[in-house]
Amino acid sequence: MEWLQRVFAQDAERILGPAEVNYADETIFRSERRHFTRPLSASDSAAYSALAAALDSKEVEDSGVSSEAFPAFGAFSDQILCAVASYEIWETSIAHITVATHPNYRRRGFAKAAVGALATAALDQGLILQWRAVAWNKNSLALARDLGFKHYCSTLYVRIRDSE
Repeated sequence: MEWLQRVFAQDAERILGPAEVNYADETIFRSERRHFTRPLSASDSAAYSALAAALDSKEVEDSGVSSEAFPAFGAFSDQILCAVASYEIWETSIAHITVATHPNYRRRGFAKAAVGALATAALDQGLILQWRAVAWNKNSLALARDLGFKHYCSTLYVRIRDSE
């Protein structure tokens, strides 16, 4: 990363990565439902916003979570939204996934459950699941592997400043 910063010096507005890109389809995706999950609707907006607000700004940026993103699927415990997964359709067939877990509910399977619910819906629509995470987010990448995602490539994102 340092060499990239040196190469672009003052020209780069932002450098992100490396990021790992992983894919899964119905033949390799693995899911288990240990927690109550369901699609989220507008009536869940307060819980969705509360989960997003519990994350620090870096977690929001890294996860891509937005309480305005739908379709979205939640994993709950005692009526509390513990994790959320949503997707955006890219190029008509890719379900680009975002997932976030409330800090108080991490490492308990809630994210896995939310992504499982999302995957069921997306795969039923014939979509291919895409999981991207920065290379240093080992927990996210481990979750992707646990769910059956296969590594496709690594990417670097460089935004060049306007020449004006």
